[in-house]
Amino acid sequence: MNVLATSIGGHLDVAHPAVAWGVAEHSRVFDRPKERFSQTYLLLSRVIFGDVDQVRRVSRSLYSRHSRIEGVASDSAGAYAAGSEYSANTLDGLLWVHLVYFWTRHLIYESTVGSLPESEWDRYVEESRRFGACFGLPNEVMPATLAELAAAVDEYTASGRLSMTPAGTGILDFLATLIPRVVRPAYYRFVTELLAPDLGSLVGVSDRSARRRWGGEALRNFLRLHNRFAPRSIRYVPAFNEASMQIEGRSAGWTVRAFNRRLCGRSTVLS
Repeated sequence: MNVLATSIGGHLDVAHPAVAWGVAEHSRVFDRPKERFSQTYLLLSRVIFGDVDQVRRVSRSLYSRHSRIEGVASDSAGAYAAGSEYSANTLDGLLWVHLVYFWTRHLIYESTVGSLPESEWDRYVEESRRFGACFGLPNEVMPATLAELAAAVDEYTASGRLSMTPAGTGILDFLATLIPRVVRPAYYRFVTELLAPDLGSLVGVSDRSARRRWGGEALRNFLRLHNRFAPRSIRYVPAFNEASMQIEGRSAGWTVRAFNRRLCGRSTVLS
């Protein structure tokens, strides 16, 4: 589920022009997509599941790296005029990525696992602010409840600050090639049904699934069965299992080590 959420979040991230330009002009996603994914998995796993020293170290490193990502808008899009400057540490872009990260996971959980009381979702959103702080977001700009999170996503979508640029479209076209052809129809149908129509249309997901009227429900049912019956070792992201074992005073098991190695080339990510 986490890989699926990351993929959908990546589609929505580049709806913000500054994010799309930053990825297209400063990232290795096109020539080294596996390396980029492995690095993202490693760093985010340490921010979410690492100890205080790891979180502090990774957060400072990410902020420093983002501070070097800046450039000039190649075309007019959203709030940017052609020729204006953009940077990765711009508050507006950082907040959009934060909202997308936690909103998509809420949607996927409700769709493939089950509903939770709103109080539990409010706790989830409140705790997400610790994650946002690691990327330089001040507490007062981040939503604290599920209702505030939903309203913030809606406000962005309607504000005109989001816009698909040629850079963003190029990234999405490339990401499409990374999705196995056999599951691609089901994936895009699932995403179309998951997102609000205006958000799906903004990033062109609806267009990609326009001729595919099947597959979304099949993928949803598969994920429901997986989340209900799969053993814990493969149901949860490996870094979570590794962190849980550390708390219990145990070493990471062979399954966790194998999945970690497959995802980032390391058998452990928290040590």
